[in-house]
Amino acid sequence: QGGAYALRWVLLASAMLLIQLVSLWKILPLNHRQGEATLLPRFGPGNLLTLARGTIIALLVGFLFIDQLPGIWAWLPVSLYFLSDLTDFFDGYLARVSGMVTRLGETLDMNSDALGVLVATLLAYQYGTVPWWYLPFGFARYLFLLGLFFHQRKGLPLHPMKPNKTRRFFAGVQMGFITVMLMPILGPPATSFA
Repeated sequence: QGGAYALRWVLLASAMLLIQLVSLWKILPLNHRQGEATLLPRFGPGNLLTLARGTIIALLVGFLFIDQLPGIWAWLPVSLYFLSDLTDFFDGYLARVSGMVTRLGETLDMNSDALGVLVATLLAYQYGTVPWWYLPFGFARYLFLLGLFFHQRKGLPLHPMKPNKTRRFFAGVQMGFITVMLMPILGPPATSFA
């Protein structure tokens, strides 16, 4: 059974890496600084760190649909997601100090945040640490995008969101919470109450 699990993990993680590569290819034209049209010849340290986060999340995807690993191996998913959280903390900083803040970086960061939260939420549900009604939190970004799609399809205008510091705070709280929910030492009813 270990071989079947390993093969499933490799296939899922590889499929997610492929999806991310196709997505990156589509948004490459955004690799320019704010207010400039000239494409940059390289990604910059912030974008490279965000791409590394995407790889970490793809590795995390491999654990979907597989029983929670035994012993110390059970800490691998939470360790990967925690590492993903850490890279999220530093990628924007690296982009700013290197002068390589780009639309590509913003898009990659948002996509990685959303995918990471979704995968971690699905894993926490799979492991039984969060109830089914917590799943919409994992899908929040995608539900928002679906709403925008239907709004635009009706011919209604789209307006940019106003800057809001609390959005970033709540996103950080959500990422921290779901990280804790992935810890193998925790379980219901405490996690369901949390």
